Amino acid sequence: MKRFVLITIFGILCLGMQGVYAQSTSQNRPSNTERQLSYLEKVEENVFTLPYDLDHIQNEFIPIIHTERSNLAPNYPDRSTLQRNETVIKSAFLSWIEDHPAEYTAYLKYLLQFIEDHN
Repeated sequence: MKRFVLITIFGILCLGMQGVYAQSTSQNRPSNTERQLSYLEKVEENVFTLPYDLDHIQNEFIPIIHTERSNLAPNYPDRSTLQRNETVIKSAFLSWIEDHPAEYTAYLKYLLQFIEDHN
């Protein structure tokens, strides 16, 4: 009987610790939306690693990308209208991804195809 009580108490403690550990690790993990934003930022940065002169990228490619983005993702946050605060900017982009997932997907697919076509 004593053994049963000890095993039961040990089991309850283990389950409780497992729940606390799972909760603490999930709070430290980025959300799916944050991962999506991080991926989009990396893909956007990859435009600047294309094998072209930086002037060509800025003067030729970026206007094309911006025009297509305005068609595919009309709700894409306009950085010029946002405060120069990283938290505000990140929040705007996270909200855009959550509120307009089809726009996010369409723009991301376009960028990936653009990079593939110009690499």
